[in-house]
Order: sequence, then C-alpha cells, then structure tokens
Amino acid sequence: MWRVKLGALATLVVTAAAVAVVLVASGPSDADSSAVARRALAARQAARLIAAIRIPGEVATAPAEPAATSALAGLALAAGPLTVERSGAWSVARPVADVRALLEAHPPTGTRPLRGRPLEFVAREDPRGLAAASLAVTVIATGPRSSEVRAVALARWLMARSPAERVPAGARQLTITRGPVGRAPSLVLHVTAPARITRIRTLIDRLAVVQPGRVYHCPAQFAQVPVVSFVFGSGGAHPRILAVATEQADVRAPATACDAMRFTVRGRAQTPLLGGHRLLRQVSALVGRRLWTRLYAA
Repeated sequence: MWRVKLGALATLVVTAAAVAVVLVASGPSDADSSAVARRALAARQAARLIAAIRIPGEVATAPAEPAATSALAGLALAAGPLTVERSGAWSVARPVADVRALLEAHPPTGTRPLRGRPLEFVAREDPRGLAAASLAVTVIATGPRSSEVRAVALARWLMARSPAERVPAGARQLTITRGPVGRAPSLVLHVTAPARITRIRTLIDRLAVVQPGRVYHCPAQFAQVPVVSFVFGSGGAHPRILAVATEQADVRAPATACDAMRFTVRGRAQTPLLGGHRLLRQVSALVGRRLWTRLYAA
C-alpha cells in the first residue's frame, strides 16, 4: 500500500510561526478571459445603479463615466483592484432637504438603503460573479432652491478559480494526516475507495479562491496548532504526489487569507482556498473520524 514519508510531507505544508504577518493578495492578469468578462459584468452593474437614480426635475451635468480602478475605492464594501467605479452628477431645482427626503423615501430601483448610512445603498441582487455593488449619493446645495446630486457606484467582481487549480483526475490514493508541522501526526488515515477519493477531491475543487486586493493583518500563529493535510497520490508501482491541501485544524468561519487552505498541484503552489472550516467537517463525516479541533489557545 502507498505511504507518505512524514519528513517529505512536512516540507509540503505551511509552517506556522508565532508572529503577526501582513498578507497582500495580488490581482489577476488582464489577459485572463474570465477576468475580462467579470470586469465587464461589474461595469454593467455599476452603470445600472447610476441609471437607477431618478429625481423629478433633474438635469444631468456629468454623464456616468468610467473611473480608474483604485485599490482605495469603496473601502467599506468593495475594496481593491477588482472594483469598477461609475459616477454621475445632476442639477436639481429643489432644496437639499427635499432631495434627500425623496431619495430616502424612494431608493433607486433595485437597491435597498444601508442601515445607519444615509443615502448609501446596495444592490438587492448581485449577478453571479459579483461580490458586492454599492451606490453612494451626496446632495450639495447650490442655492436656496437648487441642489447638485453626485453619485458613485462601485461594483466588485470575483476572480474565478482557474481550471488548472484542481486536484488532478489521476489521483487514486489519498492520505489524510493531522498534527503539528514537523512532528509525528496524531492521526493518519489512508483512503483507497475510488468513490470516496472522488468525493473529497470534488469538495476541494469546489472551494473558492482568496480574492486579491485586500490587506490582511493576520494574528499570531503557533507551531503547536495541528494541521490537517490531504495528500493525493497517483497510485501504481511508482506513486507520485499529485496534490496537497493543508488547513489548520482549528480554522474558524468565515475564513480569510490568514487561515486559508494552502494548495499545491504537482509541487506548485496555487491560490489559497477559502472554506476549510466546512470542508473539515464534511470530510470528517465521510471518513468517520473528526479532523477538526477546537480553537487553539496559547
């Protein structure tokens, strides 16, 4: 039966360090066809939000137009290089108070107001592939009975997981271990049933990738925290390691880049994955052994 040398496995997992770190995820390539399509989707959604503003007596003074994507745009709801911005401005022959009251009573079509944030709205439904879409409106007095309305719409699109970032279909054997990095694992499971391997592989392949463009100030990580490793092998007389996924056993939900699942395919690091908290529980139910642990306390 195929076995994984624990020393070799230790080199494939992430070593935890008791220091705080800052992670900055990089953005996608503009040449990625999926990225281009999703950026276009976000642009259409942002344009729809601007077009939804309707005020009786308005006169457009600046049409909705593209703005340079900014890593600082929309810090509250949609930050990073995956954000598309559209803006517009209108002159209105109404006092400021009347315009604000009108917008508060009648939010732009397809939006709902953000609680505690006057004249800020979010889309009721975001198309698949978008993370969030928001609309911020400012009303400025230009005279006793006239106002200027300015609006900025932000739509954040999601980077799709590349088809290459999958567990290879040739995986025939799976070893699952749990234990601190560099130490003998407290749990070792060998999965050989093809249907079960396929199911676990599918669960990992369905996880979303960490989205780029955010800065994460990660808390301290400790070497004593157990790590769960999924090592997929090719099987046969000369087995090869095809993919390795590792996750902290005490991962919580919702996950961020700080506690994302590390994933390699044929020795090459892939984009970290989100959803390890649920995955550990799903696989625990499949194999009949609890893989996850309670939150580690130093």
